[in-house]
Amino acid sequence: MDSIPPNSETAKKDSLGSTGKNNRHDKQQKSFAVRLVGYDMFLSFSLGPPPRGTRNYASDLARRLQDRNFTVFFSEEEAVPGDQLDSTLQQALFRSKCLVVIVNRGTLKDPRWVRKEVEEYRARHPGRPVIIINIGGALQDPELKDEAQQWLVYEDKIWLDESVSAVEQGRVSERLLDRLSITPKHIKRNLWWRGIKAGVFSLLTVFIVGMLFFAWRYGNENQRAKAATLLSVVNKEQTLDIKLATRLALEVEKSVPSPQSYEILKECYDQLPDYVANLDASNRPLTGIFSNDGNIFAAGFHDGTVNVWQPPSWKHIFSKKHDAAVSVIASNEAGTLLASSDAQGLTCVWNVKERKPLWSFQSAKPLSALDFTPDSNRLLLIEGKKYQSQVFFSGRVFDIATGRQLMEFNNAQPFTGGFFINDGNLVVTGSSDGSVLVWDSYSGALRKTLLPKSGEGIDAIEAIVSDAKRDLFAAVTFTNVHLWRSRDLSSFFHTSLSSGNVSVVLQEHPERSVLAVGCANGMVRLFSWCPARPEQPVTETCVKLPFNTIKVALNHEKDYFAAGSGHGIVNLWQHVGLPQVCGRVTTGSTTNTTVLSFDPTGEYLVVGTEYGSLQVVKGWRSLRYQTIAHQGEENITAFAFHPKKKWVITVAETTDIIDKTKPSHATVVLWDYSRNPAVAIDTVVHNSIVKDIAVNRDGTFYATASGNKISLWSTQDGCNLKTITFPAEVRCLSFARQHDLLAIGLGDNMVMVYERGSWKQLKQMKLSKSVSKVAFSAGDRYLGALCSGGPVYLYETGNWNASPRMVSGFDGRDRLLTMAFHPVEDLLAIGTEKDAYLCDIVTGKKKGVFFAGEWIFNMARSNDGKMLLTENGDERAGIPVSVPTVFDLFSQELLFTIPGIPLHSEPQFSYDDQLIGALDFNDLILFSLSRDTLIQRAENAVMSRPMTADEKRRYLGEAGLNSSFPVHAFFFIPPEQRLETLGYLSLFFLCAVILVALAGRPLTFRDTLGIEMPFSSERAQMIIESWNKDLRAQAADRQTKADFIMLLVYPVVLSLACVILSETSYGWMQTAGIIFSWLVLLCIPLDALENVMILKMLDGATDKPIPQITTAAAIIKFMLVIMALLYILIKVFPYIQSQQIG
Repeated sequence: MDSIPPNSETAKKDSLGSTGKNNRHDKQQKSFAVRLVGYDMFLSFSLGPPPRGTRNYASDLARRLQDRNFTVFFSEEEAVPGDQLDSTLQQALFRSKCLVVIVNRGTLKDPRWVRKEVEEYRARHPGRPVIIINIGGALQDPELKDEAQQWLVYEDKIWLDESVSAVEQGRVSERLLDRLSITPKHIKRNLWWRGIKAGVFSLLTVFIVGMLFFAWRYGNENQRAKAATLLSVVNKEQTLDIKLATRLALEVEKSVPSPQSYEILKECYDQLPDYVANLDASNRPLTGIFSNDGNIFAAGFHDGTVNVWQPPSWKHIFSKKHDAAVSVIASNEAGTLLASSDAQGLTCVWNVKERKPLWSFQSAKPLSALDFTPDSNRLLLIEGKKYQSQVFFSGRVFDIATGRQLMEFNNAQPFTGGFFINDGNLVVTGSSDGSVLVWDSYSGALRKTLLPKSGEGIDAIEAIVSDAKRDLFAAVTFTNVHLWRSRDLSSFFHTSLSSGNVSVVLQEHPERSVLAVGCANGMVRLFSWCPARPEQPVTETCVKLPFNTIKVALNHEKDYFAAGSGHGIVNLWQHVGLPQVCGRVTTGSTTNTTVLSFDPTGEYLVVGTEYGSLQVVKGWRSLRYQTIAHQGEENITAFAFHPKKKWVITVAETTDIIDKTKPSHATVVLWDYSRNPAVAIDTVVHNSIVKDIAVNRDGTFYATASGNKISLWSTQDGCNLKTITFPAEVRCLSFARQHDLLAIGLGDNMVMVYERGSWKQLKQMKLSKSVSKVAFSAGDRYLGALCSGGPVYLYETGNWNASPRMVSGFDGRDRLLTMAFHPVEDLLAIGTEKDAYLCDIVTGKKKGVFFAGEWIFNMARSNDGKMLLTENGDERAGIPVSVPTVFDLFSQELLFTIPGIPLHSEPQFSYDDQLIGALDFNDLILFSLSRDTLIQRAENAVMSRPMTADEKRRYLGEAGLNSSFPVHAFFFIPPEQRLETLGYLSLFFLCAVILVALAGRPLTFRDTLGIEMPFSSERAQMIIESWNKDLRAQAADRQTKADFIMLLVYPVVLSLACVILSETSYGWMQTAGIIFSWLVLLCIPLDALENVMILKMLDGATDKPIPQITTAAAIIKFMLVIMALLYILIKVFPYIQSQQIG
């Protein structure tokens, strides 16, 4: 080894290296590590220069061992001035794993502290090694050998030799350093420290992940338990407040979704009434009207009551009583005056605002109409019903202010209606003799005859109406519709009708005016025109109800019109130009609709029935159902979903009602139901009835069965691809799901199978009965053919020549009505006269029974194979219909039924199982199964009934399931245990603070702020240099490292406190508390980043951007802490103040 003079530049650099910045970093690491795991080596040597002293040599040895990741105690480094040297040395000596003794002849002659250190070490740790560095062969000196043996005990031991020149130069030889590095048998303390840090980090990571997992698991279990409790409350509330129950079920489904919560939400939604207010009618309503400004709604009842409500709160503001049923009612435009007339002819005029009667008049006969002039100064009374032996029927005009009769005119037959026109100067009346007359409202003189008399009952005026502005008026007879202009009494429009008319309504609008006529056969005929373009002709569209139409209503603001039937069902349409049913109101009654009226804004629809109900509807549940209807008198008889797109193909029949001998025809329409209303993409007209329709497996074309032909049509351009003719009528058809096969059932009991492409016939089978349905099983392994009443024949598609297997009813008596294959497994669902059951195709054994209680007309399975949809026979109001019911296919559990739509044909699932399609007499109803759609619709349905603060506190606050507000981080801790947890965490935090304070003199608050927010590199360097002159650098190092424990505690304490206090509030204060609880948790990473940067600065790294990062992290941390503390003080201070007052 080359000699290096001790005063050389290299020696100076090495000397600086042993005391400079780099060594400080090692010392800081060593100081923190040895507090936990002690020293690797303790260097024992004689102080002073050679020949006795080895200070420089020991210093170099210590530095170079530290470079090799040993923790070394070197007395001049560790003995801080002012400390007790003996205690310092003794503590370090006892915590060292080995003792390294540097001896030369001077040390052996006068060992002093070296001998004492060796003796105490051996006494304390007799099994630990003592490594001797022999300088210049001192141990071999005969004069010193015996005395050294007494305390070094080096005989039979291995020592390390070093030259005297190395000691004089203060440089350790590489050979000795290598030998010394491999001599200890223990693990290096720095490596221990790194292992401990890695182990602690790994344990913390595993702990945190485990805690999150158990918190998630416990939270889910806790939430599910609370959800089950809350769902039991929902079941109780359903009979009391169905809207509250729906809100609770919504909260559960959004917070802890489960099959149970979803089914209960559907159940609650299905029970929701179609109204926002039930006007609590004690008797059946006979008439009802809105004022022109929509401020009031007035209704007359069979028991003689007149009631007035005020939208939008629908507060009852007025009630008066007649002695007989109130059948006619009218209001002035402002809604301040009300006139009502009963069955005995008594007419009363009321001041609605002051809630008092003005005057009354007794007529000889009951009235058919009442009307106010636009200026509310006069009132028209029209007699309209034969009473005893009276011959003449009168119309009278009264002065509103005095009740004095101003004018009277007479007619030989009863008037069917009348009203003012031309600003109240004229009166138009219609009568049962078919005449429409115009009278002078001041003199009573007959001004004009618009329709002459036709004789009583021959073509009587069924109804006479005007629009809101009295610009047009219409008269409807049994077979004709007449429309006139008010300004010049000229005829505007006339048409004939094919059926009796029971209701008519007229509305004028600058863009489109509409006259709607409800007919006795269920047809609603709509006549529309554009007043701004008189050159355009009047257009007519038709819609059809399953029952006779009793009432119709129109509203132009929302472009709605409604038709009420004789069985308590009200259908609503939108877009008069292309009518599509957009909603349905089920009144819960099968009686006639007596009241049907829109308010002027179109927000509300009032529906009354003979059953005694009077309901206010808003939204009319239109989102749950989507209806597809053909125009005119076409009734949809069959449909099929596209297998890959949101398309559906419908088949509608048209039969001439008047001339039954005319041949019927069918219209096939391809619809895009992703839009609402659905858009027709393509239309094909057949000259005969279409029996069945099916779409191939990739959706490129579909087949229609019409007569004895099958036609194939492209879904892209609607072109006819091929037509196949058969010897008998085609009854049914079905495409295979995975292969290009088409099965066809004929009326002569034949089943034929064709191959797509070549359209070659593969097989022809003869059955014992007529075929009612054909279908392919999972994987197209079997073809099933259902005969009328049973049985089902199963053919193997891989071996057509094999004999078919037969599946029949298990009790031998039930007739088989329908079937459906499972899409994946070899299972067949069969519907009978009593129930539906699953059958294993391979074994033929029964797998389960779906009891429905009635005949199973049709069934379908979902495309994922999890649900089975059946049509169960039922009877409503004497009309046989079916109830769609959905079962779990494997557990046979009833999932839900589809309410409110009487069906009569085979239902189907859409390709994504999000919709169920079924026919409602004339229309195709698409019923949504989507969870998100259901939640949205349920929220819309209960929007008018928000939960009160008491209900939130009672139900959601206790259950912890209020998803209307943000979820906090402590959801997994039960509410009753959160305060106790906060107490334990606060106690732990206080103990940690005390331990840090006891570990050494802490920094002052000013010093702490200075190092945490230095702002610039110059200021950071100035602080570090000043701290190096005293013990503040060591205190900062110790305090910063201890803060790694503190930062895990205080943000959690503040966050949990915000959560606990937020649960005592509602609204924005609760939301703010939960947001603060999340934000304050950001202090953990911010404080950790700040501490790392501080340690780097203490190590001398004060260059950019370390001080700036430290400052930014500290400022954001302090802002978050201050916000959390302010929220806590704001919430706690009122409580403390109330306690002091108390």
